[in-house]
Amino acid sequence: MLQDKIFNSADFLRLLQYTRGTLDTRTSKGEVAYAFGCPINAHLNEYLPMDAVAIALTSMLSVGIGMKAAAAVVREDWEKWLELVQRAERRPKFGQTILPPLDRLFLIVAVDDDRLTVEAGKMQEAMSALDRGSYANIYGVPIHRVLHALRTNARLYKVDLPARFAVQPDDPSYEQWRAEIAAYQKLARARSRPRPRARPGKPRQ
Repeated sequence: MLQDKIFNSADFLRLLQYTRGTLDTRTSKGEVAYAFGCPINAHLNEYLPMDAVAIALTSMLSVGIGMKAAAAVVREDWEKWLELVQRAERRPKFGQTILPPLDRLFLIVAVDDDRLTVEAGKMQEAMSALDRGSYANIYGVPIHRVLHALRTNARLYKVDLPARFAVQPDDPSYEQWRAEIAAYQKLARARSRPRPRARPGKPRQ
């Protein structure tokens, strides 16, 4: 199910309008987040549709807080924005970027010195969850904008996207999907670990 749609490198880069060098450099610097909180994709040169959502969201959020901080937020708070994707896709017009203000769903990041507080939902929900604290700056990205941008690129650059990025909690296959996510996370994290260096051989006598 999770692997039903896999992008090769060419299609994935075209969808995001990235070069190979840009993606590799940002990944190595920790400036990119992948699907489900992963620091890297689980399989070399294979990408999930949700990887595109994570990277596009990181890019949009970075305008406010910088690329590395945005990537960290998207990795660490992946459950929050995944729920936004699910909520957006339950609406008939989820692919539109222009929605009435009260219908827009946001990932909100509040900045106070070096501390970042992340909330998600409709603007009123997210702001209420911030406990009305005092923050230096507050940045938000509407998830509809992310999904719309990806679907626009898919049409322009002839990349096939699935009808939905996420499985809904009331779907009979939801538990299987979550199990596949957990397995995928283990593979991705194992692949991201640095390999131990080979020990030098004993000098010849």
